[in-house]
Amino acid sequence: ALGQKLSAKAHVIQAPVIVGDRTIRDRLLKEKQIHAAITLAKKADAAIFGIGLPSEDGLLSRAGFLTKKSSTALEKAGAVGAICGRFFDINGQKCTNKLDDQIIGLNLNELKRINHKVAIAFGPEKVKAILGAMRGRFLDVLITDHKTANDLLAIS
Repeated sequence: ALGQKLSAKAHVIQAPVIVGDRTIRDRLLKEKQIHAAITLAKKADAAIFGIGLPSEDGLLSRAGFLTKKSSTALEKAGAVGAICGRFFDINGQKCTNKLDDQIIGLNLNELKRINHKVAIAFGPEKVKAILGAMRGRFLDVLITDHKTANDLLAIS
């Protein structure tokens, strides 16, 4: 719907963000539609995305992609946020974890190469994740609310 409003063609990767293992990921990446969508995403001039959380409260956990064990391990590794299923710390550095081989989507370096990156995130629980994403230069534009913006200014 957003693509139509902007007179742009939207492409959806018809696959889960995180799959069971590397073999499944590799097979799915060879599927024609998924391969085409990922190839196109790597060439995108603009991207709009959310900033997620590694915690049990985050969407990836609530959707069943992260177990409690995975969330705990990510938080112990310093992860504060996620974009495209890729986790990063408060300084915007990638948090390497065993899930990297199970993710279908762009990695953080591929995301950084996109010219115009718009992130949408708000709420007090997302402040550290937003700050980490900003420090990692994963976004150019942030769409947020007044309270979250003030909280970001207070800790940055």
